[in-house]
Amino acid sequence: GFDVIRGFDVTKKSFKDKIREFEEKSSNYDVALFYYAGHGMQTKGINYLIPVDADIKVENEIASESISANEVLTKLEESQCQAKIVILDACRNNPFERSWHRGIKSRGLSIMEGPKGTLIAYATNPGDVANDGEGNNSPYTKALLKMLDIPELSLETFFKEVGREVTEKTRGAQTPWTTSSFIGDFYFNRQQ
Repeated sequence: GFDVIRGFDVTKKSFKDKIREFEEKSSNYDVALFYYAGHGMQTKGINYLIPVDADIKVENEIASESISANEVLTKLEESQCQAKIVILDACRNNPFERSWHRGIKSRGLSIMEGPKGTLIAYATNPGDVANDGEGNNSPYTKALLKMLDIPELSLETFFKEVGREVTEKTRGAQTPWTTSSFIGDFYFNRQQ
C-alpha cells in the first residue's frame, strides 16, 4: 500500500534527489517510511549514509561525500506527515579508519532523536556492527521480510519480532534496536 520511491546503488546526487522527492511525496500521506540498506557509519556522533560514488580518503571528508541521516529526519519533520518510520540496515564498521592517522574508532551507528511521531529502527544496537549475512539480504532484512507476511502485528510488536528473529539467527551476535516517539497504531499487514 505504499507509494515507493526506489534507488539502487545511488550516487550522492541521485540520493539527494530521492530524498527531495521523498519529502515532497510524504507530505501527502499519513505515514512515511524511509528504508536504507547499504553502508553507513558514524563519526563524532553523526550518522552518515554512504553513496556509491563517495571518495573518502580522510575523516573530515565524510560529511561532504555522504548523506547525513539527520537530513532524512529533517525532511520527515518538514513533511508534516503524522507517522514516520526510518529503517537503517546500515550499521557497518568504518572502512576508512585504518587509513586515518589518529582517526576516531567508531563502530556502527549512534542513536538519533527523530521528530515527534517517529520510530527509528536500527539493524543492531548503538555502537555495534550488523552482519551482512549470506545471499541477497542481511539477517535483518530477511527478518523484516518474514514479519511483513504476518498479519496484525502492531508496529512495536513487528520490530520486537524482527529483533527476536535476528538475535536468534545470529546466535546473539546482533540485536536490533529501536527508538520511538511514535503515537497511535500502525500495522504493515492488516487483515480486512
